[in-house]
Amino acid sequence: MLRSILKVSVFSTLFIISVPAFADTHYHFETCKEKAAALEIQVSYAQQNKDQIKVTELQSRLNDLQTHCNNTDLQKKYQKKINEKQQKVDQRTQELQEAQQDGSKRKINNKEAKLTHAKSELNEAQQEFQVFQNKINTSHLSSK
Repeated sequence: MLRSILKVSVFSTLFIISVPAFADTHYHFETCKEKAAALEIQVSYAQQNKDQIKVTELQSRLNDLQTHCNNTDLQKKYQKKINEKQQKVDQRTQELQEAQQDGSKRKINNKEAKLTHAKSELNEAQQEFQVFQNKINTSHLSSK
């Protein structure tokens, strides 16, 4: 039993440590400015391909974005995601504690794996938010 717990613990630690290292390359963190730039590129491609329907659709999306997108709302969405992931970690922690009281090795291992997964999702959400914050701060500094 101790051996399997040790294996799960080592694997969990390695997994959690590796997620932040890959987070910036596997996820696209967008501010309103970045979303607008991406749409402008798509509009340009559609114009080059003479796809007027696509141009009209993309310009409409760009106008909506410029009218309604603000980084404060995006920040709230990131924070909401973090809160949801933290609640999941809390829930999985409680489930693990209950499994440990029951003493079933299978349940304990299962709950440990679920807790590890929940922690990695929380870590990922926190990384996304941090990168977003860094971009916002950099954007504010460069516009001054």
